[in-house]
Amino acid sequence: MKRILFLLCSVLFYTGVCMADASYLYTPLVREGVVWVHLYNDIDEMSTDNNYTSYKLQFSGTETIDDIEYHKLYRYTNSINLDDAPVAYMREDEDKVVYCRLTTGQPEQILYDFGNPADFYPNRYTRWHGLTIADVSTVEYGGATHNCYSFNVLTETNLIEGIGFDYGDANLYAPIMEDVPDCICPYTIGLIELQDVDGNTIYKTKHYSKFISLLSGITDLKADSTKDSYYYDLQGRPVIRPEQGTLYIHGGKVIRYFRPSE
Repeated sequence: MKRILFLLCSVLFYTGVCMADASYLYTPLVREGVVWVHLYNDIDEMSTDNNYTSYKLQFSGTETIDDIEYHKLYRYTNSINLDDAPVAYMREDEDKVVYCRLTTGQPEQILYDFGNPADFYPNRYTRWHGLTIADVSTVEYGGATHNCYSFNVLTETNLIEGIGFDYGDANLYAPIMEDVPDCICPYTIGLIELQDVDGNTIYKTKHYSKFISLLSGITDLKADSTKDSYYYDLQGRPVIRPEQGTLYIHGGKVIRYFRPSE
C-alpha cells in the first residue's frame, strides 16, 4: 500500500512539474499578427505643454537585404499603410537574438539578446554606465507565462519576452531607455498594451491605467451617484462591482471610480 501511495505521489509530482514547465513559452519578439501600442508625448517645444497621443507598431511582410530576410516594421496612428516606408527592418535568429536595420543601407545591429540577457545589457547601454538586471519574474499573456526582466533604473522598467521594454523612451526598434528625455522634445513614454490585429487587448502593461489616464486627459474625478448608475470598463463591457481607483466609463465620461462617502 505504501509503495502504491509513493508511486501515486511521484506521478502527481512529476505531472505537476511538467505542467509548470509547459506553462512557460518563449515568444519571439519579431512576429506578425500583433500590434504594439505606445504612449507618446508630442510636446509643444515653444510652450512646453504636454500633448499626449499614441502610435502603433506592427510587422507586416518581409524584405531581403544583402541576402538576409527581414520583417518590415511599420509605425502608424490609426491604420497600417503598407505603401509607407517601414521604420525598421528586423529579424530574430534561433538563439533569440534580435537584429535591426533602420534603413536598407544601414548595417544591421543587435538590439536584444533574449537568450543571454544578463550578460548582454551591462555591455550594451553604455549611457547607463552598466545597466544590469535586478530581478527576473514572469508575466502571463496568450495563455502562457513569459520571462520578465526588471532593471536597476529609477523608473520601473521591464523587458518582457515577446513584448520588449514597457517603460521609458523605448520601442521595438529604438530600445534605449530614458527616465527623463535630455531635452524638451517629443518622446515615447512607454508601451500601453499589446493588441491583436483586430484591436483586441492581448496584454496590458503594468502602467496601463496611468498611460490611459494621460492619453485621455483624465483627472481623479469622484463618481456622481445621482447620474447614470451603470459603469463600463474601457472596452465598453458593463461592470457590476466597480473597484476603487479604477478607470471606468460612467455617464458618458471616463472617470476614476471612488466610492461615494456615506
